[in-house]
Amino acid sequence: MAGHTEPHRYLESAATAAEAIDNIQTQEFVDENVPATGAYKYRVRAIIDLCEPSEWAVTAEEVTVTLELGNASGLTATAGSVPGIVNLSWTAAPNASVHWLAGIKQSDWTAGNYTGIIWTQTQGPSSHILSGLTSGEEYVFAVIGGRSVNGPWSSWTSLMRVTPN
Repeated sequence: MAGHTEPHRYLESAATAAEAIDNIQTQEFVDENVPATGAYKYRVRAIIDLCEPSEWAVTAEEVTVTLELGNASGLTATAGSVPGIVNLSWTAAPNASVHWLAGIKQSDWTAGNYTGIIWTQTQGPSSHILSGLTSGEEYVFAVIGGRSVNGPWSSWTSLMRVTPN
């Protein structure tokens, strides 16, 4: 693949004239560097003679690429060695560019009082250290992955409970 410039992606097929005649076939191409979603027009050319490559031709159809958004999983939560600290880690949702971590005191969760939900957005590693929590109070956490801060979203992980020291 030669370099590409959005919105076109470039494909090249290199063959000698003899190979082209003897092996007439449809070339398959897998573009592994496509962003998670988008629409692209591919530009294709065949190179029969390296001195005189054909002109670039834009494919007739536009290809829409959407990679399946997976779910975050394996959430773990452990009390930190310092009071009021919780260490959280999870396996990132495949094809997600952002994760949201939500936590709440178990007592508020049980009472249906959701005003104290702790929201944390992460776009990097699939771990986070929360501080400033109430020592000795149980908390409930879950993680969700998304394509962007505005979604679409995967499903929430299973709930994880932890009590900070």
